[in-house]
Amino acid sequence: GALYAFLIVQGCTTYLLWRQTISSLKFEEIILRFAQFRRSFRSLMSTGLPFYAAGLLSIPVFYYLQGLLVRVTGLETLGQLRVVVSITAMISFLPTSIAAVMVSHLASESGSDYASFVRKSLVNIKFVWIFVLFSSAATFAVMPILIDVLFGDSYTTAITPASAALILGVLSCVLGVVSNIVLSRRRLLITFSYTFLQAGALLAFGIFMIPSMGLTGYFFAESVSVGGALLFVWFWSHAWRQRNAVSPRWILPMLALTIFYIIAFSSPAWLGHSSYNWWIGLAGMTFSAVIVYWLVLDNLERDLLKSLVLSRRI
Repeated sequence: GALYAFLIVQGCTTYLLWRQTISSLKFEEIILRFAQFRRSFRSLMSTGLPFYAAGLLSIPVFYYLQGLLVRVTGLETLGQLRVVVSITAMISFLPTSIAAVMVSHLASESGSDYASFVRKSLVNIKFVWIFVLFSSAATFAVMPILIDVLFGDSYTTAITPASAALILGVLSCVLGVVSNIVLSRRRLLITFSYTFLQAGALLAFGIFMIPSMGLTGYFFAESVSVGGALLFVWFWSHAWRQRNAVSPRWILPMLALTIFYIIAFSSPAWLGHSSYNWWIGLAGMTFSAVIVYWLVLDNLERDLLKSLVLSRRI
């Protein structure tokens, strides 16, 4: 039944997108033709092949580790895995939904005004990072209630791995923005490089952590692999940052906040329960609000925030 529902929804979505695409092309007086098909195909593949290969590289690793997870903990763990994925999707919906627009806009800026491209790339990273930190803290705070209401008390054991998965969600969203920037510059060999590193780290840490920690270890291993990919990009971009004088002061406060959240979201694993989720999440949001306002936002952004708050009150 779930499979049939999925097929129906995907079929309807495909039809509506097709109708919208044809309508948009007609409005712009664009006619689709298969002229110079081979040359266009070669051009697309030369650009996209490293990107596609990077995705294909990770698939066998994920399947192997999920098989290991089932062998170690039982088939019911896959049910918990789906619960966790559904919960963590709450913090990634916005970065995912704006990805296509972001790539298109940054690619246009990169070709016409490189200084503007650099500035807007940093703004994208900063505000997506802020969003995912706040949304993950809010999700962590209501995690026990959320899982109980949506999935029932039989899935309360999923709270600990779901909390660990929030670490992965934060790091993945930041890496996703970096990937969009890299894609807009067509530096896809970089994407392939850090994806290769990410897959290798995931396999190594997954084999080590899954037998001892189960589903929680699976998400911790994924978090380590994504963190490793971010470190790779950071060191790789050293020359680029020096060349473009990119040294935003908000990086260190955001990094400190992220480390704080990693420790906070790990607390159910080392406390053995989730009794303090609400208080830890609330404290995290309060602490983050202070740090972001005074150390992350610049004067113009603070003035804009003040004007928005005052206009709401009026």
